[in-house]
Amino acid sequence: MAVGFVDEQRVVVGSHSGLDIIDAPSGTMVVRISEVAGSCEWCSETPPSATWLDLEGVHTVPLAGLWGGSPLDSTADGWRCGRSATGVGLAPGDEVTREQLKLLFGAGLHAVS
Repeated sequence: MAVGFVDEQRVVVGSHSGLDIIDAPSGTMVVRISEVAGSCEWCSETPPSATWLDLEGVHTVPLAGLWGGSPLDSTADGWRCGRSATGVGLAPGDEVTREQLKLLFGAGLHAVS
């Protein structure tokens, strides 16, 4: 099982049974690429990534999952996200702490370690 970000709107989820492209805002599966169990024709191990062809062309997306890897940490327009000593860093050069995120998103936000 592995996941990655196609862009700000789509998430790719890969498993032993195939590859799904999901519209993040709605949670709707927009593409399903089935495969013979275990063939993993869409996956590359070094570095962990998914590659597929659709009407937009060939896509290769970094993945993170049970066996490692790293998802994208930035967007085409320059926004970045990453861990920092004080919490989570967002945006070009700006750092947002866990406390600030809780103010923005509510007390339901839990730290990931």
